[in-house]
Amino acid sequence: MTRKVLIVDDDANLLAGCRRQLRKFCEVHTAQGGMAGLRALETTGPFQVLVSDFRMPGMDGITFLRQAREVDDGAIHIMLSGQADMDAMIEVINSGTLFRFLTKPCRTGQLAEAIEAGFEQYRLVKSEAELLEKTLNGSIQMLVEVLSITNPIAFNRSLRLKKAAVSLGKRLNVEKLWQLEIAANLSQVGFVSVPNEIVQMGLKGGRLLAREEQMFWEYVKHGSHLVANIPRLEEVAHTIAYIEKHYNGGGYPDDSVAGDAIPLHSRILKAVSDYDMLKLRGFAKKQIESQLQEWRDRYDPKIFNLMLEVMGLSVQLQWIEKSLSAAELEKGMILKQNLKTNRGVLLVPAGVELTALMITRLRNFVANGAVNEPFLVKMEAPANE
Repeated sequence: MTRKVLIVDDDANLLAGCRRQLRKFCEVHTAQGGMAGLRALETTGPFQVLVSDFRMPGMDGITFLRQAREVDDGAIHIMLSGQADMDAMIEVINSGTLFRFLTKPCRTGQLAEAIEAGFEQYRLVKSEAELLEKTLNGSIQMLVEVLSITNPIAFNRSLRLKKAAVSLGKRLNVEKLWQLEIAANLSQVGFVSVPNEIVQMGLKGGRLLAREEQMFWEYVKHGSHLVANIPRLEEVAHTIAYIEKHYNGGGYPDDSVAGDAIPLHSRILKAVSDYDMLKLRGFAKKQIESQLQEWRDRYDPKIFNLMLEVMGLSVQLQWIEKSLSAAELEKGMILKQNLKTNRGVLLVPAGVELTALMITRLRNFVANGAVNEPFLVKMEAPANE
């Protein structure tokens, strides 16, 4: 892998000196100011190491590195300053996001040494992350394969739940979508402790004895305990524990947790799980809708209405168009027209759903006079419109 460093400073002479000093041992990119640095990240990144001046007009080094982390959270950060605001610097250092802090002017070779150390730190962090990722993926795959062998019915159901849950999660712009996907993938793994005939009877609505019914619904408890043994999956285990919990407080487990206190990923999986169970039981489309409407107090209202739309049932979301300023833009809005700079450069094509980072970028372009307001967007209509 090519070793790449981006150095951001408002001093053109300093940047030229850095290029001369460092070009022999790494690929050096420079940017004059924070906005130019963010553009460099998007056009020529990723970089293993980012070096930023602290005091810069328009966007200081702390702001640049914070926004840079939204674009690439893997880079190692180094900061330079000739007139450090110590309170701000102490806050940044204590946050654990800064690898080195150097005062200007640096002695000969000091910056090169710090960047070399940054490359080594990047290598170590990436190596550890790759090892953890392989371990995590291997553990997940092992559980899924065990389920596929011991209980194919539950395994096939987990595949359907994953597809439906991820579709809903994307529409809801949920955080940590990867955790929702893993939770759906492992949602049925607790059935390895339940005899296949009881799983089949329970899912398809057959008559179960009291002890068999308890055995059936405890699949989430057993699945949660299994997943909790895998590092980094504690939140996933908590999600699985509450898949069968009703939004109104009923369901399993029998505790006081209700409403938004139930993990969001659990609420999503509860909705798609019940939908899937009704399909397994042979319900027709209208019967499924009718039964879900009867059970609607089991579900988060936002998730319930969107699920009906995603699953092709009756409720449809209503959309409206508005012209908004950059300050009024919100995540999830959809651009209705190609967005170009005043020089005709396409920034965002029509039809793209806005993310937090896109909105930050657009606001910066507006502040810099490179893009004109307002923006024509499509958004979900409020319930009273």
